[in-house]
This record gives sequence, structure tokens and C-alpha cells, in this order.
Amino acid sequence: MKTEPVEKIHGSEKSMSFAIGSTAYLAPIGLEDALEKELKEITARYERLFVAKGPPQKVYFAQNIWLNPQTIFFDSISDAARKLRSLSGLWSFYPYQNPRRGELITGQLPYFLPKKLPFPASLPTSQLGSWTLLDSHTLFASPHCSSPFAHGEVHFKESRIPPSRAYLKLWELFTRIGKWPKKNDRCLEIGASPGGTGGGYDRGPNGFDRNGGSYGGGGGFDRGNSY
Repeated sequence: MKTEPVEKIHGSEKSMSFAIGSTAYLAPIGLEDALEKELKEITARYERLFVAKGPPQKVYFAQNIWLNPQTIFFDSISDAARKLRSLSGLWSFYPYQNPRRGELITGQLPYFLPKKLPFPASLPTSQLGSWTLLDSHTLFASPHCSSPFAHGEVHFKESRIPPSRAYLKLWELFTRIGKWPKKNDRCLEIGASPGGTGGGYDRGPNGFDRNGGSYGGGGGFDRGNSY
């Protein structure tokens, strides 16, 4: 699906920004078709980023939702950075068109580098906007997004890699809901492979204790135990 044509603005009016009354949805890599089937009234697509009319829709295959996107016309790199700074303090760049120009604009924004989280950890509290370039003089930006993580991607600090990375799904779940198993809680995992999800809890100072079930131990789980 191609993007909608953008109205050409000339002279001083080119620096204006326009709210589009839509919401944008970023699909996980490889799941673009699944998100496209879920969405209604799609008006534009920018690779993994879909734009649809109206307020946020209930979808399952959106990694991040841009809640109030705008098209913003700008004259220069410094003009683009100034307009983004006026909307939000922190921004994450989604490369679509003119990636090098996007990098130059990013260089004039407040410094932001996604950090890997220890586990367990609380969600980031700073507002993080998302933006991209539709062409060399048009920004598409949303100062508010559904996820506090860049592109909705959560990255954790890992001391080693178990045979399966399934445990990262649990880490992300616990981080997003702000809850995780405590001492003496019992968790039952059905269909686990040794060293998979359970292996993710053998994480040194951030792991479960095999006897107490609490964070702060250093051991893994005995095969056959429920945890």
C-alpha cells in the first residue's frame, strides 16, 4: 500500500504542522500482513508502519501505537529538530525515507539511546515520541506512543544465552504489568523444555532461588520441580 499524497505547501506556510486525526501502528518484523488484516480504514503504509483513521483500534499485532501523529513540513534539518523539540523532549527515529537526513536531525535532538534493562525492573517513566521522514521536507511524528520503549522493543541485560530464549517473553510480561513472582509463589509452566523459560531464571543476582522461589538467588531449577 502506498502513502497518500501530501498536499504541497509553499512559502512560509511550509513550516506549519497538521494533525491528521488518525493513529499509526508499528508491526513487528515479519507480522506486517497480520496487522494489516486486523486494522480498519487504513489510509497509508510506510513499510512496517500503518496509518488508520480515528482513535486507537484494539489490535494484537501492533508493537507500538503512535497515538497522535502529525505531518510536519520543515525547511531545514535544524528547523525539523526545532519543531520536534517543541512537541516532546525525547524521540525515537523510525527510518523509512532519507535515513541519512534522519540521522542528522536526530543529532540535533536531545540524546536518547535505548538502555538494556536489568530484570526485574520498572517501566521507564519518560515520555518517548516516535517520528519518521516521509520525504526530505516532511516529518511524520507522534509525541505520545503506547509503549515507553523505542519501537515497542524491550531489551534486557543478559549474562548468558539459554538454549531457548522463551524466558524473555516472561521477562517482558512481568516488566510491562509491573508484577513478578515473589518468594513462596508457585508458578506452573506446561510444555517447557529444559534450559528454556526456566533457564532464564538462573540469572545470578537477578534469578530465582531454586528452594525459596525468590529473586536474589543464584541457582536454577531442579528438573521436575514446579516453580
